[in-house]
Amino acid sequence: LGHYLMLDDTASVPRLTFKEDVLTDAPDATYNVDQEVYRKQRELEVKEHEEEKRDSKFMEKQRIVAEGDSWYRLPVFMGYPFDIASRIKKDGRYNLSNVAMWGDTLEEIIQQEVQWLNEIKDYRANFLILCGGGNDLVDGIKQYIDRWDGTRPVDQYVNDAGKAALQRIEDGLRYIITRVSNESSIPIVVHGYDYPRPKVGRGRWIGTPMSEMGFPWEAMDDVLTPIIDKLNEHVENATKSVSEAHYVSLRGVAVDPWIDDMHPGNEGFAACAARIEAELRRLNIT
Repeated sequence: LGHYLMLDDTASVPRLTFKEDVLTDAPDATYNVDQEVYRKQRELEVKEHEEEKRDSKFMEKQRIVAEGDSWYRLPVFMGYPFDIASRIKKDGRYNLSNVAMWGDTLEEIIQQEVQWLNEIKDYRANFLILCGGGNDLVDGIKQYIDRWDGTRPVDQYVNDAGKAALQRIEDGLRYIITRVSNESSIPIVVHGYDYPRPKVGRGRWIGTPMSEMGFPWEAMDDVLTPIIDKLNEHVENATKSVSEAHYVSLRGVAVDPWIDDMHPGNEGFAACAARIEAELRRLNIT
């Protein structure tokens, strides 16, 4: 697939598009490359799960459903590292069904409610791991922070629109958590993100938009740190009203090097996966 596809440079979050020189006919305007790739991946994964279920040992392992964004599913055929969900599955301690999709916002995840609720039931999941909200912020970063002026404290760049977006992320996660808890008593492990690396990978998703708003490259880390802290605060708040929900912080966990400004590399994702598995052990899910 990497021969035919490339990252869409016009998209504000990770999206795929066809390379211009590989098509003889242009696809229909409604054709969604990401969704078609995802659909095919899920078809193959469902077949794999059906084979797993026929194995008498299938029920011996705890079973996870993963829902989220690119921290759970990346197009590895494009040179990306193995994400958190892939790492947990490869570890072999758990069976895992991954319904996450790179580039998804929380609104798009919520729109797939039937899918993740059915998957929890059909896969006979013991728990859900959940992340989301990063794409919501990145997609609107130019609307959610004020332009650099060099005079205000670094923790005061999020404007009213940004504060509202953070609250929508909290509300969206709470909605998902509540819907799952209404249908099942399984534990729900929810986490935020580590601090981004705006200068890595030419700052494709975060660094470049901030630069266009006047932020010096050397100031970006200081400005982003309180934003990620606030995002994690909202993520944690979303878990507090449901006893089955458990928050995990990944700040300071995803070691360098990162592959771009939004995504850790193999070692970073492995460290994040290990942190989540440590939470599962804390919950006595072995």
